[in-house]
Amino acid sequence: MNRQPWQQGISLLVLTSLLSACASFGPERTPSAPIEAQQLALSEGTSQGPQAGWWRQLHDDQLNALIDQALTHAPSMKLAADRLAEARAVVGLSESALGPQIDANASRDRQLYSANGLFSTPYGGQYVNNYTLSLNAAWELDFWGKNRAQVNAALGQTRAAAYEVAQAQLTLTQAVIGQYTALQREFAQIRINQGRIQLAQTRLQLLRARVNAGMLSADTLNAVEQGIAGLQAQNAGIRGDIQRTRHALAALTGQSPSALDSLTPSPLGDTPAVSDARLTTDLLGRRPDIASQRELVTSMEESVKVARAEFYPNISISGFIGQNALTYGSLFESGSKVVDFQPAITLPIFHSGQLRANLRVEQSRYDQAVDNYNQTVLNGLKDAADALTGQQQAHVQLLDASHGLDASRKQADAMQLRLKAGIVGKLEVLDSQDNLLAEQSSHFDAQASARLAWAALNTAMGGGLTANPATR
Repeated sequence: MNRQPWQQGISLLVLTSLLSACASFGPERTPSAPIEAQQLALSEGTSQGPQAGWWRQLHDDQLNALIDQALTHAPSMKLAADRLAEARAVVGLSESALGPQIDANASRDRQLYSANGLFSTPYGGQYVNNYTLSLNAAWELDFWGKNRAQVNAALGQTRAAAYEVAQAQLTLTQAVIGQYTALQREFAQIRINQGRIQLAQTRLQLLRARVNAGMLSADTLNAVEQGIAGLQAQNAGIRGDIQRTRHALAALTGQSPSALDSLTPSPLGDTPAVSDARLTTDLLGRRPDIASQRELVTSMEESVKVARAEFYPNISISGFIGQNALTYGSLFESGSKVVDFQPAITLPIFHSGQLRANLRVEQSRYDQAVDNYNQTVLNGLKDAADALTGQQQAHVQLLDASHGLDASRKQADAMQLRLKAGIVGKLEVLDSQDNLLAEQSSHFDAQASARLAWAALNTAMGGGLTANPATR
């Protein structure tokens, strides 16, 4: 009894599925496992993370402009954006395999047939034209989900690239803040040294008058003159540092080295407090570097599915419809119509280990992605813990420096009152003022350290990453 066409199709599908078992996956293996939050001993819940645009809390228009310039024009940001654009294009390329492919074809073939060949008269020994117009179509049925897995793998790569853009923005922002803070510190040190030089020159005049009066020996002046020379040399070195810092900022913002030669930063001030920064489980989702590696794990997992699907039959449909004739005049006649319909099944039976090797390659890449993710998690937690410690230490250092500055200021004010009362001389007042400037220098150092620690903490806590990046 003849079978119906649908019965023949089912029988053929069952047969091919059985035959495909000839290509086996090989021995089973245990893949690497992503590290879980429970393994990290992190506290549950959420902590107050930084907000988008967190650096604007400093209320420094020059710094804001530099960061905006860097995020817009820095080559590193353009490179990250280019990688994201490439990943998005790969998604479109992968999605194209989900649907049918249709091509139009128009050709003219002119061939001289052999007089002693297969074709005899009237074709043998003659030039024969062959005209063809057709629409060719092909469609690979994604019966085992291979093409969909390829799309998902590409989407994972795209999300990873988008997170890399966020990480590049975060790293660049921290670098600009670091260089700008260094520039503020250098300008502050120049001003302090200049004040100390003026005090030393006043001291030198007082001592020289006493030397001229025979009250002191001339060698008393040597120490003061050496101190002045040392401060002047220090300022010369700082001016060189200022130019190098300007060059670094120019490079970070995508400008020529001389573009910021006239940049004078705002005075270094207080840094916003960080009220609630803790290591909690939500940190794993706030850091773009960790999120990027997590998406790569997802992408590699889909790539393993693609490699596994290669072991199953590939089912496709192809065909064409068109016109074919030996003369152009008869090309469009109804009798010149040609139609072809070709369903096909390709069975992977024996490939000399190619399919297994390809599967092992993708499984190894998945393991690498997992191990990279685990290491990134551990490194990220270390960075966050270090940033928390650094912020706490910087806070203590700034408090100590503030207390020392207050004490020096009170001492300098007291010496002024004693000078008016005739209890102390001018030299003692100059000593107290010099001590005050030295304490100001220490206070500026503490302020700069607090600023850098604040930037590092905001960076380590994810820099305001709050949503999944767009993949389109």
